[in-house]
Amino acid sequence: MEYDVIIIGSGIGGLTCASLLSAQKKKVLLLEKNKQPGGCMEPIRDDKDWSIGVQYVCKYGEKSIYNTLLKLVTDNGVKFSKLNPEFQLVDFYKEPKNTNKFGKKEFSFPIIADTKLMRERLIKTYPDEKRNIKKYYRLINRINRGILSLPLAKFFPFEFAKFIYPIILRMTFPFLSIIYYPLDKISIKEVIEKKLKIKNQEVRDIIYSYYHFTGMTVDSSPFLFWAIAQKMVEGGVYFPNGGGRSIVNAYMNTINKNGGTVECFKEVKNILIENNTATGVELIDGTKIHSKIVISATGIAETIKYLIPKDKWNEQVKKIRNIVFQRTPSSNSEIILRVGLEGDISKFNIKKATYRYIVGDSSQLKGDPTKENWLPPDLIYSFFSIYDDSNTDKNYTCVDILQPIKYSYFKDIKYPSEEYNKVVANITKIILEKFDERFPGITKLVTYTNITTPISFKEKTAHIKGSIFGRSIKKAGYAIIQPRSGIKNLFYSGQDIFSPGITVFNGLFTSIVVGGLFKTLRTMFKKWKQIKRSDKNKIK
Repeated sequence: MEYDVIIIGSGIGGLTCASLLSAQKKKVLLLEKNKQPGGCMEPIRDDKDWSIGVQYVCKYGEKSIYNTLLKLVTDNGVKFSKLNPEFQLVDFYKEPKNTNKFGKKEFSFPIIADTKLMRERLIKTYPDEKRNIKKYYRLINRINRGILSLPLAKFFPFEFAKFIYPIILRMTFPFLSIIYYPLDKISIKEVIEKKLKIKNQEVRDIIYSYYHFTGMTVDSSPFLFWAIAQKMVEGGVYFPNGGGRSIVNAYMNTINKNGGTVECFKEVKNILIENNTATGVELIDGTKIHSKIVISATGIAETIKYLIPKDKWNEQVKKIRNIVFQRTPSSNSEIILRVGLEGDISKFNIKKATYRYIVGDSSQLKGDPTKENWLPPDLIYSFFSIYDDSNTDKNYTCVDILQPIKYSYFKDIKYPSEEYNKVVANITKIILEKFDERFPGITKLVTYTNITTPISFKEKTAHIKGSIFGRSIKKAGYAIIQPRSGIKNLFYSGQDIFSPGITVFNGLFTSIVVGGLFKTLRTMFKKWKQIKRSDKNKIK
């Protein structure tokens, strides 16, 4: 059987492509190597809200462009609950010397999902830095006013895209490009400490706490893309009702309704290429499936390394490979401990917010978690059952405890193995101890734990170095890293195209390149009219 489109990988990039292209009446086959679709949104347990990659989402208010696009590709199948405006409550500690115990807490500060209110709170708390704080937020706002023009270069063929990107960058930010040249390469640390000259260490620590949005340390994260991440929380922070599962189910319903096919336990061995043209895929069991178009949503580096036979690499593939591997390293990985609490937790007075502590400069991810006396430098506690307004089981609470981490700590541990089991048992013990220190007595309610580490995540997704965000955010600054692969009829999608996270944009970019701008917009307009009609009928 021959398909119009085969899509490899069912993360949100692959699902978006499958939804939009099947809506154009293309015969679409989406292949997933795991037992369920969804990638990082795949549920850990069928009866609960845990999934690897959904802590919370930004800019998903009812009228936001992000929510509108998700409605179009899921037939309005996902609803969201809003977290408090102070969506992250952070305690800051000094880095201890030769101990795995906290020192004295230095200060606490809330991260607010409104840059204007966040600026005002910082100025009120640190009046001596008023001028610099204002300059910082002016810079953030200036960048975000023109940021939507940056991905435009990725729609064009390689040579033109490479030529036009710096022009778009300089035209979008003419003044900033001179003052902060090169804007897409200067680091957040350099801007804060050398350009803006913010001296107060607490103000620096608060600003630097956003490092996990880019998956990079503050001394290597380009300020241009950092500014985008800072503004992402504008308009509110949300959690999908039903967790990541609800997003996957909504996509699946839409794809099935459009006539698309999704098959799990189908691992691709390699992409079939003849005369520099993709013609289909070969599965690990030897089955060959042919198609007119192949889209890999598994990561650009992973596709080149594992799925494109080396003897099929042309000069363009080699160019992309060099840029991806040499200039856009893997972003950080994560340890995620899922905890189930059975019983009444009301006495802990937990708000609709994430709780977090930071020790020293946590973006450096110091401390080896494979050591017995490890001190997690940056734990984030997310109480999904409290965030989710649709949750009806008030006696059971799903919690995610997340620690960004370097893959290098785990690279020499065999998975699975007795050594691995011993390491994760110790990590679980340490994280639960810190959980109980923050909420005394809460671990008495623990009835379930499940842990994901960089190597178990790598095993699940094949992401190099177990990176949850794929390549570093620097990928957004290379026009050559885009849907076109350099091989005819082979395209990329997913978070390596432009931005990580639960966003429709990456899949939309690829769908426009594959299906055409006019056809894609016409398809989306039809879906928008259908949603409007459905909303009117509900009102009646």
